[in-house]
Amino acid sequence: ALPTARPAPAGPPPAAAPGLPPLRMVGQLHRTFIVAEADRGLILVDQHAAHERVLYERLLAGAEAAAADGPPAAQPLLEPITVGLEPALAAALEEAAPELERLGFEARPFGPRHARLAALPAAIDPPDAERLLIDLLERAAGAQAPPDRFDRAAATASCHGAVRRGRPLDPPAMAAILRDLERCRDPWTCPHGRPTMLELPADDLLKRFGRK
Repeated sequence: ALPTARPAPAGPPPAAAPGLPPLRMVGQLHRTFIVAEADRGLILVDQHAAHERVLYERLLAGAEAAAADGPPAAQPLLEPITVGLEPALAAALEEAAPELERLGFEARPFGPRHARLAALPAAIDPPDAERLLIDLLERAAGAQAPPDRFDRAAATASCHGAVRRGRPLDPPAMAAILRDLERCRDPWTCPHGRPTMLELPADDLLKRFGRK
């Protein structure tokens, strides 16, 4: 059986996750799961949760590298976005700005009730940058300390950037998610603790079909 979740340390992921078998892409099920084959059976991979884990660890690795070498990798927006904020979110932006900058966000107060978002982390490409910033600040507002704010921001950004349930994926995209997941430190869960995959052992399938 697949092992239980383990905490994911910061830093670059190893070449392969311990205990995760090589996964061979088979196809997509209900535009939600990547069907993969392993030596010991069938693996169903939640495409959103798996991609979320991949992006989360990329963000952590990018922040770790930036702390040693310089500014984090960021992608400037073609046009900066002005986002209206409630007073509590404007205060959260002031508090969370250092953690957001570590991840590659460039978000600054723009008057008392607005923020100006000019760049996003290079590792993500969210469909709605304005909604992402508001979600980041809502979650940051409930954090008590910078490490908690940083982790919440990384998890939220990875969720917004990950492929969604219901999105059709072509074979190269599915294969890329599987390969990236194999390189994660903790491939078993998304940053919020949900499982990324479910194993159906070959022996169990053979028994169900009366072959064993």
